[in-house]
Amino acid sequence: MRETFSAQKVCSFYVSNMHFATMILPFVNKQIEEKTKVITFLENNFTTNIELVLSKLIASEERKKKLLNINWRDTKVVKYLNIEKKLKNNLENNSKNIIIVNGSEEYINNANYCIDKYIQKNHKKIEKNSLKVINFYEVREFQ
Repeated sequence: MRETFSAQKVCSFYVSNMHFATMILPFVNKQIEEKTKVITFLENNFTTNIELVLSKLIASEERKKKLLNINWRDTKVVKYLNIEKKLKNNLENNSKNIIIVNGSEEYINNANYCIDKYIQKNHKKIEKNSLKVINFYEVREFQ
């Protein structure tokens, strides 16, 4: 019998791109402090918003640099191979990993399908309980 498991999944909501940037940065900063690898799959480019919020914060240049090193650009998830390559290159074994997914419901569903497919294909390489997926939905999409 084949052993299978899936990532822990949680969701959050935001009201605007700037709201997403202001709420995600403290969370990501804490994850970096805890040595958690942060991987993003974003439908839209958040680089400008992240840079703007960081410019207003009092933080060390080293901390800002670590936060900016996370990929805040959009990621095409149309093909499984795009997700597989990114996860293969970024997931760290023997470490906690958080995958942030942000976009429309369709984008998030596609990304999660591909992430789940990758996990099932590579479950022997991924430590159980080391992977969490956080899906971020914009509230306006559900009005």
